[in-house]
Amino acid sequence: MNINSNNLKSLVRKCNKEKASEIVKWIDDDQGKFDDLMCLVYGNDLDHSMRASWIVDMVCAKNDKLFESHLDQVIENLGGFKHEGVHRSLLKIISNLEIPEKHLAHLFDKCLNWLIREEVPIAVKVHGMQVAFNISQKVPELQRELALVLEENYDNASVGFKSRARKLIKKLSA
Repeated sequence: MNINSNNLKSLVRKCNKEKASEIVKWIDDDQGKFDDLMCLVYGNDLDHSMRASWIVDMVCAKNDKLFESHLDQVIENLGGFKHEGVHRSLLKIISNLEIPEKHLAHLFDKCLNWLIREEVPIAVKVHGMQVAFNISQKVPELQRELALVLEENYDNASVGFKSRARKLIKKLSA
């Protein structure tokens, strides 16, 4: 497959796992190519944004340093993306990164809000839960608040929520 910055948008739109893997190989460690992909994440086209965020997650699994120049903008825009799949992918990436001090309170609040809203998909909640936990490790006074939110939402939650919450509550109680 011939990939370049000019046809990236059309390739992302029709992307399957095989094509996504080829795009990941094409990007490799090239910040410019990664930035082109991130432009699609920020775009208004739902399909491009969703699929591009999935590929960004795949790239970051190999080299999350490419994401660092986008971290501030992503955190500031979290919640503003039109597809929950974008939130899921970006939160997954953020859960593996060092979060700048200036974003800790804002991001913690966003994650807690996702945890308590019933309409938020479980994958967004689980990754948001992990991000909130990571923040609470840096700011210990937030640990009790996170534990309370997890405990209050535990009984009516899905199996996935309960599984992650149980692990994190145990760590928070240690």
